[in-house]
Amino acid sequence: SATLPLIAQYNNLSFTGSGTSILANTDLVINGNLSNSAGTIDNSLNNRNIDLYGNWTNTGISFIPGTGTLSLKGSGTQTLMRTGGEQLYNLTIGGSGTKMLGGSIVLNNDLVLNSSLDVDVLGNYSIDIKGNWSNTGTFIPQQGKVSFVGNTAQTINGSTTFFDLTINNTSGGVSILGGAQNMAGGLDLVSGNFITTGQS
Repeated sequence: SATLPLIAQYNNLSFTGSGTSILANTDLVINGNLSNSAGTIDNSLNNRNIDLYGNWTNTGISFIPGTGTLSLKGSGTQTLMRTGGEQLYNLTIGGSGTKMLGGSIVLNNDLVLNSSLDVDVLGNYSIDIKGNWSNTGTFIPQQGKVSFVGNTAQTINGSTTFFDLTINNTSGGVSILGGAQNMAGGLDLVSGNFITTGQS
C-alpha cells in the first residue's frame, strides 16, 4: 500500500496501480475527474471529504469510504460509476447540471440532494441508504429502486418522487419529516415502521 502525498487539490486524479492507495489526511478538491482502474482506494484511515467537479469512474477493486463525504459539485453533467456498484458514506449532490448514476450505490450514511440526481434511464440503478435522505433539489427515479436499509432510525425530508421504495429498517423505522412523497411504482414494507407523521 502507499499513501497519497499531502496535496489538497488536483486537476484530475487517477489510480492505476493494483495495490491499495491510502488517501492522505487532508480533504481533497478534484477539479476534473477521479478514476481508479486497478486497485483499492482506502479512505478509512483518515476519513476525509472529497469535492469532485468531474466524473467518478471506478473499474478497480474497491473504494473504502470510511466516514468521509463525497460531494459532486460540478457545473455540468457528472457521472458516478463503479462496475458492480459503489459504496460511499455520505453523498452530497450539489453544483448545477444533472448528476448521473453509472451503477448502483450503497450509502452507509446520508444522501443530501441540493441539485439534480438521475438514476439513469438505461440502467435504472438502485440506491441502498442506511442514513437519512434530504432533498431540496430534484430526484429523477426512472425505474430504479431506493431501499432504506438502516439499523437505526432514518428520516426522509423534502418532496421526492420515487419509483420503487423499500422500507427494510431493522430498528427505529423510517419517518417522513416534511414534503410529499410520491411512489410512481410501488411501496414494499419489508421490516420496520414507515411513519408518515401527517405527510402524504
